[in-house]
Amino acid sequence: MNYNLLIIDAGSSKADWIYLDEIGVNSFQSTGFNPLTHVPKDLTDSIWQLSQTLTINEPLSIHYYGAGVSSATDHDIFEIFHQHFPNARVEIDTDILGASRAACFKNPGIVCIAGTGSNACVYDGHKIVNQTNTLGYIIGDEGSGSHLAKQLMKSYFYKKLPAHLVSLFDSEYPTFDRDSFLDRLYKAEMPNAYLASFTPFLSQNQWDPYIKALILTSFKSFIQCHILPLQTPENLSVHFIGSIGFYFQDHWKQALSEYQMTSGNFIKKPIDGLVEYHRSLLK
Repeated sequence: MNYNLLIIDAGSSKADWIYLDEIGVNSFQSTGFNPLTHVPKDLTDSIWQLSQTLTINEPLSIHYYGAGVSSATDHDIFEIFHQHFPNARVEIDTDILGASRAACFKNPGIVCIAGTGSNACVYDGHKIVNQTNTLGYIIGDEGSGSHLAKQLMKSYFYKKLPAHLVSLFDSEYPTFDRDSFLDRLYKAEMPNAYLASFTPFLSQNQWDPYIKALILTSFKSFIQCHILPLQTPENLSVHFIGSIGFYFQDHWKQALSEYQMTSGNFIKKPIDGLVEYHRSLLK
């Protein structure tokens, strides 16, 4: 069977691209794209970089799953791809649908994104049937990398962080101070990704009692804001997609158990699952 598929999983920080044809699978990674925090040129630049890296043949079927996709933004994303691949069939879907297909394939479940941002939905094996609202990193994104980092920054600057953790943090970020932090946060691009860049420190120290409590508080806030309101009648497993879900899965399991919920799959990057999902549709 002859086919040419381009599958994109675009988060706010990074985007994974897979080009699949009868010869094999080729991968490419670019900076992320979120229409709420980026400009169209950012996606155009990534497509140009892709064209310089991989040889892509048409006719082409493009499946784009992205953060920030909605009825207000999907047409603009479609037009960008159409300009570069005028003969391609282009499908624009949300990152949460991509996460659901990667984590559950064609089975029902509760699917959560926990990366730079966060989101949750109920997936019936075919489509999203219920989803909570997401409000972005400024007032929402509970349980995400940006949310965890905000709690860390407040603890650090409000002098609530224990002395041994302050010492570790200062060693890890020797040039860090309040002025540079606020200047970068409020004046530079991608402030949510900048916040999330501090999560490796939390990961390295996740079993410290203070850090563990900070993590669990954030995760429980996510459960309360995004999973409990879904009011699922079945005892569905809860699956996680994204680096915060993957690297902090022991804490997610503890938080879920306190609400009598069953954890499912923890997947760092959904792109591999999406390749298998779309391959299955070709059979």
